Amino acid sequence: MNRIFTYIKTIIFCLFMTAPAYAGTVSLQTECPVYTIRDGATLTEEEQRAIDATIGYFLENPDVDRVVLDSRDFPSLSIEWYNAISEKLDFINEHYWYLKGNDQNYIYFENYITAATHSNTTYDYKSHQDHTTITVKNYMKDFQTLEIKKFVDYAYFLVPSLGIYDGMDEFEAIEILNNYVCDLMEYDLDYEAKYLSIFETHKGTCGDYALLFKALARGAGIEAYSIDSQTEEHSWNSVVIDGTEYEIDTCWNDMQYWDRHNIYLLSREKTANITCHKFVEYKE
Repeated sequence: MNRIFTYIKTIIFCLFMTAPAYAGTVSLQTECPVYTIRDGATLTEEEQRAIDATIGYFLENPDVDRVVLDSRDFPSLSIEWYNAISEKLDFINEHYWYLKGNDQNYIYFENYITAATHSNTTYDYKSHQDHTTITVKNYMKDFQTLEIKKFVDYAYFLVPSLGIYDGMDEFEAIEILNNYVCDLMEYDLDYEAKYLSIFETHKGTCGDYALLFKALARGAGIEAYSIDSQTEEHSWNSVVIDGTEYEIDTCWNDMQYWDRHNIYLLSREKTANITCHKFVEYKE
């Protein structure tokens, strides 16, 4: 009887020890791209060259206001053609806030950061043909794209230094990131919506906590989002592990008497029962 009992215990122990293998594992990221191609979209070789020529130029020359593309280099060139390409792209500004104007109002930018503004057709005496040029405005400068990229890239850079490595169980990595954000941050209303300076001030409000955690989690290759409850003026995060979505609020977890697990990997149903977490109108 004792042998059977010992055998059963061994099986249970082995199942318990091997369970994390079924969980998602960390895949460290090195750099956050300015853009990616939207799900379901594709770019032709010419479209890809046009976007690379634009964004590459703006990255190398961040202070310029515009760039001019020529139909002799891009035969399909037109304002409509170029702007249609931009709409196929998913820019970093659609996932992280940028400052609107000179006040403290941050918004998500839901449009493309590069677009043709006007065109011009002239006659080319060498080829004896008309050719078209379009001017593309550098919206990357207006929408703080490079500043946002630096913030996210630095978050990615930090992840390995926190003891997170390729192949680590994602639940274990989330625990480290949750504690890191709570250790680093101090809640301060005077630093609301200034997440770009978090690594200097270590201060912010719920939205700053949420964007920091999202950047760190994505740096670990974890599918993470920030949740902005417009009706309740609060932000927090969700993560997706093996197809299951969990919610986590590092701002609320940053209370020592809650042992940093007040809202930690809860379902939407459970989180909805907590004050300020009932309504979700925007998630990115």
